[in-house]
Amino acid sequence: MIGILFVNDNPAMLDLYRTGLAHLSGRWRMRFAAGAEQALAEIAREPADAVATAMRMPGMDGAQLLERIRQTHPETVRFVVSGQLNWDDAHKAMPLAHQVLNNPRDLATLIRSIERACSLVDRVDQPAVRRAIGAITGLPPLPRLFWQLAGEMDSPRASSASVAGIIEQDPAMTARILQVANSPLFGLAYAVRSVRDAVTRLGMFQLRSIVLMQALGQGAASQPVPAGFSLEALQEGSMRTARLAAAMCGGLEDSKIAFSAGMLHHVGYFLFASAMRKEYEAIRETAFKQAKPILQVETELLGFDHAEAGGVMLALWGLPLPLVEAVAFHHRPAQGGETRFGPVAAVHVACVLASEAQGLPVVGEALDQAFLKRVGALEVVQRWRAGAPVRPF
Repeated sequence: MIGILFVNDNPAMLDLYRTGLAHLSGRWRMRFAAGAEQALAEIAREPADAVATAMRMPGMDGAQLLERIRQTHPETVRFVVSGQLNWDDAHKAMPLAHQVLNNPRDLATLIRSIERACSLVDRVDQPAVRRAIGAITGLPPLPRLFWQLAGEMDSPRASSASVAGIIEQDPAMTARILQVANSPLFGLAYAVRSVRDAVTRLGMFQLRSIVLMQALGQGAASQPVPAGFSLEALQEGSMRTARLAAAMCGGLEDSKIAFSAGMLHHVGYFLFASAMRKEYEAIRETAFKQAKPILQVETELLGFDHAEAGGVMLALWGLPLPLVEAVAFHHRPAQGGETRFGPVAAVHVACVLASEAQGLPVVGEALDQAFLKRVGALEVVQRWRAGAPVRPF
């Protein structure tokens, strides 16, 4: 059961939450606070899995409240829900809130966002994942452009022209989108010359993952990174994995999810490189000295690995759960609950095959043979691993 605290100085909004969310009482344990001071007293009395607060409140505003909660309870998932949000408010809230929602009366979006953000936490080791949630605050804030794009892509009025207009505000993002759209990995017989054509070619779902990777890359490039961290290698390997994973799936929806998850499957390394530098360097040094797989050392030293960390990040940022699961379980697909060869399995296999194609070391147990046999894919994957052309599964 999700324990969530709603904070708002407007009694009418709290009444809306009480009545509008009453049907979730079997899944949510809800508390309500009429302002920031009362919220801090509630959190001190009993921690919450998530807090959803208004932004503009007398005395202590929503950003100040979330900063206090971040300091005392960094594991709590933090939402700002405000219909009065201007850019200055958003700029204050974004480094502190895991998600910012701009329509407090849209209960359907609120429900979906809270359950999506909290669902993965319930499925993996709690103490370790809670630590990852706390560390995410140390990431550089995602740029305004990303949130503008995310809002536009979610709009029913979104078009290739409206999305391209936002991308073209950022020369680096424009160059990256055109580079990806013209990549040989897409096998196009013609050059993509405009961002609008690139948006049409890539599709909204895939574009979101590419933009997120570029935004994270810009943040990582703006600060010193640990020894051994290569942004270029990470992005190149992600693109290869994405293209291969999408090619393995026969259905359009599975292919879109697999592509996006492949693009983001190593997104957890941005967390390690930006917010956990000492731990990241210790992981690499231990893996080298003890000749252990880096994935094993991550779990031994942190209690979680980069895949789980990446899944938590994406869940907190509101990405769809099938994509989140394909990222979180791409090294341990059996934990994802998939009973067929879908996006989780595709990213699991593609990650290994892409690494082998690049000449990177891959441990013998990298592929989960038992899982692949259970979903009826073992023989096909063995042929792919031997170099046979990839066909939709």
